[in-house]
Amino acid sequence: MKVKSLGHFSQTTKMPCPSYSLSAFDCITTDPICIKLCYAKKHHYNYRVVKEALAINKNKYMLKRWVNNFTKYLELQELNVFRWFDSGDIASIIMVEKICEIADKNLGIKFWLPTRRDDLLMAIWEANNGKKFNKRYPNLSIRLSGKDLEETPDIKLCELLGVNWSVVTENKDKFTCLSSLQEGKCLSCRKCWDLNIKEVVYLKH
Repeated sequence: MKVKSLGHFSQTTKMPCPSYSLSAFDCITTDPICIKLCYAKKHHYNYRVVKEALAINKNKYMLKRWVNNFTKYLELQELNVFRWFDSGDIASIIMVEKICEIADKNLGIKFWLPTRRDDLLMAIWEANNGKKFNKRYPNLSIRLSGKDLEETPDIKLCELLGVNWSVVTENKDKFTCLSSLQEGKCLSCRKCWDLNIKEVVYLKH
């Protein structure tokens, strides 16, 4: 779905909602898990039309009315959940600030933001005098991702920032994400959006 003032929204078969993404080819993180498992550099993400769509999003967030236009889009879609980044990751501090502003303007929607950019989260946390994200934005579930298979992010850092976290496992006795039992779909599960669920463990796929 393309919205002229915002860019391209994706609707994956797994998600119960649209998501807004950037190209994984622009990611600056070099975590081992990205090198091993990044799905967003494979399959249809290599198609020219997909690359062009994600390229449109690259600088759209810098537009003056991006937050207000995004809010109007969400209102028209009548959403109660929204996901950031089914591919790519936060591009800058400004983008984090605008994502937080969108959450603030849309309190009836639960937002899920998976990220590896602990540096950007720390910068925002410091700029806000140590205000925890989950206290300031109770409808924004930020999940810091582990850097490698079976690796848990720094929990002390997550608690300091007020964010949750996620892990990818190959152990079929450990995963808590239900999608692998549901044909790769969330269906009614909303664990990733739930601030009360500190850790979500995804089964490698």
